[in-house]
Amino acid sequence: AEVEDYDEVLFLWGIQKVNEEFPSKVVDQLSKCCEAYRQVIVALREKSSHCSIRVISYRTTERNVDHVNCGFALHGMTRTCVVEVPEITFQIIDLSSSSSLDISALSDVLVKYRGKDYPEVYISQRRIYAD
Repeated sequence: AEVEDYDEVLFLWGIQKVNEEFPSKVVDQLSKCCEAYRQVIVALREKSSHCSIRVISYRTTERNVDHVNCGFALHGMTRTCVVEVPEITFQIIDLSSSSSLDISALSDVLVKYRGKDYPEVYISQRRIYAD
């Protein structure tokens, strides 16, 4: 991945319901997503970047889980990177739906909730919950 002078990177992987009947497809999707995320982080580290990475996931919090998706792996990787890559600020933003209300709240989060102040944010029905 090529990176030049970025202040912020938004990382999201398509909202796809992976069919649990085909475990190899689940693993394939997870590995592709994780590898893309890893490449972004490595590229930023190589440039000695001090930017922030904001990961946007879909329905990966306890109340909303209804299918397996890449967000679960991204949460784990991001939490690990917070410790192992301190020069980059990480933020996880989880959406409970793709409704216009939640997308509107997402735009508010992207503008008003900085990753270093709010490392984990959950959005549901236009409400914003921050840790």
